[in-house]
Amino acid sequence: MQRVRPVPLVVIAIISLALLIGGYQAYQRFYVIDPVADQLRAIPGVESVQVSPGHPATVRVQLGAVHDLQTTYDDVTKVVQDALGDGANVVLVDNADGALQNAYESLLPYILQGVAEGHYADMIDTVRQRAQKMGMDAQITMDEHNLYIELRSGDHELYHVLPYALRQGGGAS
Repeated sequence: MQRVRPVPLVVIAIISLALLIGGYQAYQRFYVIDPVADQLRAIPGVESVQVSPGHPATVRVQLGAVHDLQTTYDDVTKVVQDALGDGANVVLVDNADGALQNAYESLLPYILQGVAEGHYADMIDTVRQRAQKMGMDAQITMDEHNLYIELRSGDHELYHVLPYALRQGGGAS
């Protein structure tokens, strides 16, 4: 009977593990990450994409000037969810400057108050008027899950997607 030699066994195990890991990395790169990035770059307003695989995956999307943040965000999240699943995180990156960030921070209380009280139309008008006084354009759209906030000043844009829940009426039991 022959003895099992440990050195060749360990070498074969290491080579097999390296091939499996390398194959998985190549699969991720060429069949998941690159196709997702290509699909996202085809969306109008998307300038660059960085996909970080993991559990959950994170997709950073650099936006330029977009016509409608809600539509762009919906298109981006559909591509990401179809390819990477519902748990993937989408991070929007804009080119906001300090003035836009300060404006957003000063407008946020009006946004949150409007959502809390259910006065959506008044909140949108108030934010637009106050942004205009600061020399900026503001656009807020919404669906049943998110507020889509766009602030623009010159060549800079700030994009923020704020999750919320619609106020639902109902009787107490």
